[in-house]
Formats: sequence, C-alpha cells, structure tokens
Amino acid sequence: MAGEITRLMVEVAVSQGLQGLKQQFDRRVLRNAVEHGGHFSNGRFQRAVFQTLQDMLRTEDHPYFSLCNRLAADVDDCYFLNYGINLTFESWTRGAAVIRGLEAKENRNIPWCMTLYTAWKGQQMPIDTAKGIIEQGMPLGIMAWALMEEDGRSDVLRGLCDQFPNCAFTAFLPDEKMTDALLCDLEGVDNLALVAMSKSGTFASYEVLRKHRRLFGLCRDVDAACTERMLKQQDLRLQSAPEAPILFFRYTEDCPEEVRSRFTAYVKAQKANPDYPVFPIDLSRDISRVDEIISDDACRLSLAADGTYLVGESKTPAALSFPEASLHDAVTALLLK
Repeated sequence: MAGEITRLMVEVAVSQGLQGLKQQFDRRVLRNAVEHGGHFSNGRFQRAVFQTLQDMLRTEDHPYFSLCNRLAADVDDCYFLNYGINLTFESWTRGAAVIRGLEAKENRNIPWCMTLYTAWKGQQMPIDTAKGIIEQGMPLGIMAWALMEEDGRSDVLRGLCDQFPNCAFTAFLPDEKMTDALLCDLEGVDNLALVAMSKSGTFASYEVLRKHRRLFGLCRDVDAACTERMLKQQDLRLQSAPEAPILFFRYTEDCPEEVRSRFTAYVKAQKANPDYPVFPIDLSRDISRVDEIISDDACRLSLAADGTYLVGESKTPAALSFPEASLHDAVTALLLK
C-alpha cells in the first residue's frame, strides 16, 4: 500500500511538472521538476541520475535545456508519464530494491532489464513464452524489458504492454516496420517506448514517430569506419535526423574491441558534457552500466526466440531453455556472483 501511495504522489508531481513545462518552458521550471524527481528518488541509480541533472542544469546554456524543451513540446504527456514512472519508479526504485535483497540473500546476480527476441532472424517467440518469462521476472525485481521485434507485430507489443501495465517496455523495430499503421495500432499504449533501427543511419520513420507524439529513439548500427568518422568529427548527430533527441548506437559484430572502447568513452563523456542537445545511449554498455550502479555487479541475460537463454553482452547461448528451465533456475545457474 505504501508503494502505491508513493507512486500516486510521483504521478501527481510529474504530471504537474509536465504541465508547467508546456505552459511556460524556462530554466526555473525545469530545475524545479528535477528537484521534485530527486525528492522521490530512493534508488541508488535514481539518486545518481538526478544529482547529475541538478549539477548540469546549473549551467545556463546547457544543451539539455533545449533537449528537454523539444521533448516536452513533441511527446504526448501520457507516454512521458507512464513509461517514465514505470522505468524510474517501478524498475529503478522498487525493482532495484527487490534485486539487491535477493542478490544478497542468494549470492547471485539478477539483471535489471532483460532482452526478449520476440521476432528475430526469421524466428518468432510464442507470446505465451514472452508472457511466461515476464511473469517469472517481476517477482525477481525485473520490471524493464527490451523487445527485439523484427517483424513489427503490433498485436504482440500491445498484448504484452496491456497485460503488464507496471512494466517499462522498449521495443526495437526495423525502421521500415515503424509505419503509420503500426503506430495507429499502438495508440495509447503508454508503457512502451519505441526505437527505430537502421543499419545505414537513415530513418524514414522519424517524422511518422514525431507525428504520433511518441516517446522514441533512433538506433543505428556502427562499424569501425562509422565510429572513427564520428570520433574524428566529434559529432554524434544523424544527418537524416539532426534534431533527434535520443540516439542509440549498436556495434556491428566486426567492430574491433579497441574501437568500441574509445567510442563508449566518447558517448559517456557526451552524456556528461554534451556538445549538442542529444542524449546518446551505447545500447550494450549502458545497460550494463545501470546494472553496476543498481547492484554492484553488471550482468546481462536475454532470451532468444526459440527460448534459449543468452548470457552476457556477447549473447552467448547457454545450455538452458525456457520454459524447461525457469528464470529463477537460469539466474541461479548462470549468474552466480
């Protein structure tokens, strides 16, 4: 009951903050909104995030003022409110507390976020498998789920989001699948953020996502040549969508580790001291970095479309599959401290 009251208080505070930003966007209003968020931050990761934001926003011309202004103007409040609270409160606060308690009690690691390959490389995960793993993950504190949905099935995305309204879902779809028809089908699904993926860095879906006022990101594959070019130019923005505020970067399999390490360091530096109003996310490394803050040790666990558990950033197949091996059994066997 106490948790539900706290969530309600967070919803009221965030809703009022969003309304204030839309009515009169200025630095004072944004600083007040961040201070509100810090007040309700009980988790280690949340406290670190809001403290960093407060430090940044003391700078009058900080690029994140422009970024927040754009998001407040372009994204419907419901997507901000419900996805944001599910991520920051249900996952990073309540879920993180459950994870830390279980890890200390059972001497094993638990990921804060799991990736489900619901449709990938010609294989489709049965929706009952996806629902089953989420049902088993929530008692472990896993409230954030990345869905790799190559086929762009709106019924699968809506079905999962509707059944688990307190989870934060982030769906990654190929750019060409992010159509107007799909976004119409997903209208009102407010615990879902969408990410369009492109190997070329060109995004036809950018304006469609903006039209539907979704909370979204753009994800481009980066190889050695691409990363070296961005490092040389010191510019992460996309030529096809230079004003896109949230960018994900995913390394190709042949991208050398040395190049990845340098690019990862550059992305981390740009988050702390951005040159442009862009929030960059290193898809693989940043998920692990959150895990390190939440529970000391980084761990990664995914589920392939055929039910095979995949371990680590390298997605190494394990000799365990769901549902034959429950998620609890898989975590115990594969993620010991």
